This record gives sequence, structure tokens and C-alpha cells, in this order.
Amino acid sequence: MAKNRENPLGKAIRSEHFLDDSSSVGGQVKGMGEVIKKQGEVFGRPPNMNFRIETFSRICLTFDDRRTRWDNEMGLGGLLTVPTDIHLPRQLGYWLMTRIDPLNKVFIAPDGKQFRLSANQVHWVLGIPNGGLTVPTGKSKFSLMHEKVIRIQEKYGVPTRTRSKKDSGVVYTSIGIPVNGKMMERVEGKWEAHEEEEFKTLFLFLSLEMVLCPTQSPRLACDLLHALTCAMNDGSYNWCELVLKKLMESVGSFARRFYSTGVAGGCGGCTIFAVVFYLDRLNWFPVQWGEFPRIKVWDMNKLSIAFKQDRIASGGDYGKLGSLDVAYGEIHPKEARDSDGPSSMTKGVAHQFVGQPLENGHNPNKRRGAPKCSFPHQVKMP
Repeated sequence: MAKNRENPLGKAIRSEHFLDDSSSVGGQVKGMGEVIKKQGEVFGRPPNMNFRIETFSRICLTFDDRRTRWDNEMGLGGLLTVPTDIHLPRQLGYWLMTRIDPLNKVFIAPDGKQFRLSANQVHWVLGIPNGGLTVPTGKSKFSLMHEKVIRIQEKYGVPTRTRSKKDSGVVYTSIGIPVNGKMMERVEGKWEAHEEEEFKTLFLFLSLEMVLCPTQSPRLACDLLHALTCAMNDGSYNWCELVLKKLMESVGSFARRFYSTGVAGGCGGCTIFAVVFYLDRLNWFPVQWGEFPRIKVWDMNKLSIAFKQDRIASGGDYGKLGSLDVAYGEIHPKEARDSDGPSSMTKGVAHQFVGQPLENGHNPNKRRGAPKCSFPHQVKMP
């Protein structure tokens, strides 16, 4: 059961909103199974889930041996295994955001089962590093790191002007780094050995903005600029914890809108983690269970089959199949549990199944084949 604890995301949402459908407008929409229907009626378009994993996968296809080696050195080689035809099923992603309690990091399935979310699960799904160092954010105050951030902003940043809503006439200017065609073309282009740091920085940027920590805009979150300074020592940092943290922040913002009005425009964060995590726990036969990272086994064909089977008829929500309590790294409850064979079956030993001894070349009981009580006899192979 999810415990009630102090809400760090604001006073608008409480733990009971995720457990008691009668406690909020959004909860009532969930209880009726009309989350997707309501979103479509209000907005008239699919949810805004700015998650461009299909574009990211296409970029990775252009990598030569040098860039692939650099990615593996960063510990991000698992992202290169993403199926090239995959794209985020937006309605499923939107619905899953209504099933997550960001206060306690818990996924609550429609059948009532609750699953704790952890950085280890992010590692299993995405295959990214979960090292011992905390990824630096905008609150970091190291001067050397700050100098690197300034250089990155000067090279790739684009100034953005926003007008204050409170003080009329006041305009603020900020420098953000958007994902644009020029940057993607550069990553897809030719790279020399001495350009290693620049490539790793750009690839880390694309990984964060397009897959790991996307926002609802095409720009990297400002507090993640400091994270780009870790590109040359990427594997030493706990990116899994960062991904989970940013996803919970995004779900928290989503929840404040959804539970107060019953609808939200969309959500940021690593939605594909939630999708794979959920599909791996459906109450049906596992898909290549034990393969790592999990994201590589869910191509678009398998995704389509899974969420079509799980969706309630007539345009309803998901949850038809129910869920299973499974853990990565353990045997799936729907897998065959037979071992490789009896301990007596050692290498170099053949097994013959024989029945009752024959008398004068025939069996007096005229049985065909071995009796049910027969056991294998070991015969040394020549």
C-alpha cells in the first residue's frame, strides 16, 4: 500500500488521489475507464508526449565503428539496441501516467497490484549506467563545471525571449539548447578521433532530450545543462536515478492538472520506460524474458499486439489482461520451469530407455515399448 507522506510537488495532489477514485475529478474519470476518451474529447488530438525515440533510433543507424565504440565507452550502448521501427504509443503512455503515484514512486495497476519503481528497473529497461556518482544539475556550483556549461551554451545555445505575465512590458531572455536539424546532421556526419569529446557531448544531449529526460518542448531542460559536462566520464554517474527523478517530476506536474480537471494535455519524462515496465508485467506469456536491455525486444509489432490485447473494447482504457508480480533477473512465472535434465545426465553418457528383459527374443507380455515404470540406464559412449 502506498504510504501517505509529505508532498514535495505541491499541495494540489495527495496520496489518496492515486488510491481513491472518488477523491478527485480525475479519479472519477479513471474509475469510469474513460481516461483516453476524455482526453480526446477535450483536445481533439493525441496527447502531447514529446518523445522522439524513432528519430533517435534512425540517427543511431548512421553510426560507424568509431561512434559506436564511443557510445559503448559512455555506457549508452544499450540505447543503440532500440528497434528502428519503434515509436511511443501516445494513448498508452498518457494512460500510464494516470497510474503512477509520483509521491511514493509506485505504479498502481487497474487490478489493484502496486509495483515500486526503482533506478534498477530503469537500468534493466534502458541499459544505461547506474554508477555511484550523482549527475550534476543546475544547482551544482563547481566553477570548472560552470565554465564548461557556458562554452556549451555559447556553441549550441539559442536565446529565447519570454514576456512576464505579472510585470507588463518586462521581457526575459534565456539561452536554451534546442534539438534542431543542424545538430542532428552534425551527429550523423563524419567525426575524427580528436573530436571525441564534442561527439560524446552532443550524443549525451540527444539522449537526454529525446529519450531519457524529454520535456514537452524541443529543448533540453535548463537544469540538465550541467549534466552535459559528464560526457567524457559518463559511465561513472547514476543516470538511472536521474531518469526516474525527472519522470516523477513530470508525472507530478501531470497529476496536478489531471486530478483537478480530469484531463491533461500531455506529459514529459521517459514515458517509454513506463511503457516497457508495464508491458513486461502483463498477465500473459513473456516476450524474450531475460534479454537485456528490455527495450530492445519490444519492436513495434510486439508493442501493437500487446496494447491491442490489453485495451478494453469500444475505445476504452487499458488493463484488460491484468498484471503479474515479476522482477527483472528472476524467472518469469509463466515460463517453463524445467531444468536442463536430471543430474545423472552427465557429458559423455548416453541414455537408453529399456523395458522388461526379453525372453527368447520376444516379450511374453507382448508389450509394445517400454513400461511406464522403466528408468534410463546409463551406457558409456564409445
